[in-house]
Amino acid sequence: PQRALECRFFKNKIKEKAENYDLIFITGELWGKSLDSSSKIFIYVHQKTPDEREGIYRKIVNKITPLKIIDTDEVLCNSEYTEKNIDRDGEVVYPPINEFLFTDWERKEDYAIMVGRIARDKNIEEGIEIAAKAEIPLKVTGFLKDKEYLEELKTLAYSKKVEIDFETDLEWEELKKRIEKAKFGLCTKEDEDFGMPAAEYMKAGTIPIVKDSWGLPYVVKHDELKYWEPEEAAEKIKDINENQAFRENLTGKIRKISEKFSRKNFRRSIEELLN
Repeated sequence: PQRALECRFFKNKIKEKAENYDLIFITGELWGKSLDSSSKIFIYVHQKTPDEREGIYRKIVNKITPLKIIDTDEVLCNSEYTEKNIDRDGEVVYPPINEFLFTDWERKEDYAIMVGRIARDKNIEEGIEIAAKAEIPLKVTGFLKDKEYLEELKTLAYSKKVEIDFETDLEWEELKKRIEKAKFGLCTKEDEDFGMPAAEYMKAGTIPIVKDSWGLPYVVKHDELKYWEPEEAAEKIKDINENQAFRENLTGKIRKISEKFSRKNFRRSIEELLN
C-alpha cells in the first residue's frame, strides 16, 4: 500500500509542475491513469505490471490505485523480460550500472559471493547449499533486513564443510572490492524482476550463476550461467573452475554483455529516443 500511496502523491506533485517543462523523465514505477499533461513524458519501468502478481499485498494496492502504467510518450524498460510483461509496448534501455574493475581470473580470490538484502525472499539458503556442493567458500553480503533469518542462515552455514562468511551493511567501496575479487556471483531468488547484482557481477568479471526464473535469465543471456537445482549450479561452478578454455570463453561473453550496462550506453539510448 505504501508504494501505491507514493505513486498517487508523486503523480499529483508532477501534475502541478508538468506544464513548466518540455520533458518529464520518470525513473521510478508510477502507476495510474494519466498525468493529463501536454509535456513529453518518458517513464522507465523496472518491473512487470504489478497486477500480474499474486498475494494480499497486490490486492490491497489494486484497491488503492489503478495498477496500470500511466499514459506516456515513451515507455522504457530495463530488460526484455520487463518489456514482455507490462501492459504497454516498450523500448528496452539497459540501466546504467555502477562501474567496476573488470578483474582477470588470475587476480581473483577463491570464493563466490551473494549480494542483496538479507531477507527470506532472497532464498539465501540455496546459495549456501550451492557453495557447499561446489566446495567453494561463500561471502553473503548486503543490507540486514531480517536478523532472525540471518541467525537461521548462520546455523545452516555452521553445518556445512565450507567457509561461509556473513558481511552485512558494508560500505560501498568495500562491497565493490568483494565483488571484483570473487570468482562467482550467485543470484538465487526465483521471482527477480531484473537482478542488479547479476549485472554488477559481470561488470567486475565475476561469473554469474543465476536462477533460471523471471528476469534473471534475460540479464545473463547464456544457458551456461543459468540453473534450476542447486546440484546443477554446483556442477557449473566446478566445470568453469576446472576448464580454462570454457572459462575464458564465458569471460569473453560476460564482458560483452556487461558493456550494455554502462552510463555511456544509457545516455546514448535516451538521446536517440529524444532525437
